[in-house]
Amino acid sequence: MAKQRAAAFSAGDWAYLIGLLHDLGKYSQAFQQRLRGSNERADHATAGAKVVVDTSLKSWGRNISRWANYWPLRLLGTTQV
Repeated sequence: MAKQRAAAFSAGDWAYLIGLLHDLGKYSQAFQQRLRGSNERADHATAGAKVVVDTSLKSWGRNISRWANYWPLRLLGTTQV
């Protein structure tokens, strides 16, 4: 549904991915119990957000590490160790 609606402004693929991430928590035990009639609240959106944050932080950390190692060498006029 999100993909179809976002296609109107050329963001269908992004909306599809975000929808999958949003629903990732539906595979949790708590959400499955909710589907079977439990009255306990079950968060299904946070799991996907956690995946995005964890992945982003790892990527950000790698990029910062590369930058931190590269620029001091660059300032010395080399990129070789």
